Amino acid sequence: MKRYMMIFNLFLLPIMMMAAEQTLWVDAPEKAVAGTLVSLSIYTQSENGLTVALCDMAGKQIISSNTFPAKHVQKEGMEEEIALLGLPSTLQSGSFLLMLYSGKTLLWQQELSVKMGSFLKEDIPLNQKMSDLRSDDDPQKVEEAIAIHAIYNTFHRRPFDETLRLQLPVTGGRFSAWYGDRRRYCYSDGTSALSIHSGVDIAAPVGTPVSAGGEGTVVFTGPRIVTGNTVVIEYGPGVYGAFFHLDRIDIEEGSKVDADTHIGVVGMTGLATGPHLHWEIRVAGIPIDPLGLLATPLDMASSSPIQ
Repeated sequence: MKRYMMIFNLFLLPIMMMAAEQTLWVDAPEKAVAGTLVSLSIYTQSENGLTVALCDMAGKQIISSNTFPAKHVQKEGMEEEIALLGLPSTLQSGSFLLMLYSGKTLLWQQELSVKMGSFLKEDIPLNQKMSDLRSDDDPQKVEEAIAIHAIYNTFHRRPFDETLRLQLPVTGGRFSAWYGDRRRYCYSDGTSALSIHSGVDIAAPVGTPVSAGGEGTVVFTGPRIVTGNTVVIEYGPGVYGAFFHLDRIDIEEGSKVDADTHIGVVGMTGLATGPHLHWEIRVAGIPIDPLGLLATPLDMASSSPIQ
């Protein structure tokens, strides 16, 4: 992590507007791995929140997220804001820019060196029923995808305990698929389609209890065509956990949960070739590797040495 103290009253880039004079402290990583979390700690006099973006070296925005206030943390009269960015697993190795904005005004930027992740390849043979389920052009699947991505991209600005730790939601299972797996679905008619796995799969017998994995609020429960019986939990501002293929849902929308709260049981509803739980974490809409967050506070997750 590298710390900066900056007083801005000058043009930082030709395309920038002149920023009002203000003091700013930023803690941000200089290295990261694709598919992981990047967190920034910002001390600012702004009370309205800021925007952090990951851009290519030409300044083209790739992803962005809003900041949220930390709980009761001050430094020299400034409040701490936290920003969390999920790096897509598809990022190639190279240099990028972290850019901090207040409205349209660029306040700060820093180069971020990203290393491409290492992911497995797998072929998944599908029978006729699963082939039809995945390949059918059903408008309801599109509607369901739009609805759940609207949830993933919802951001509620509020004070947040950035020391949130997550834990595995299933005890006694085994990992049957990993985050970022490059998949080829092999249909029963001999054709195929490529996909990237957005979470981890934990194989366990039907009926195995599933817990929430972290403190939060249940924001969706219900059946979906592809993901079967589904639960989505908001762990924090812009941070969501999704649980797919449940045999039974035992929690209601709006419920407050902690890591050990029972939410349902393992099943194989939707597109599933065997009983398992699919668990994924979304940050500002981007899926990241859930295993990178286990037992690690969110604000420390990006401090891990580059692999």
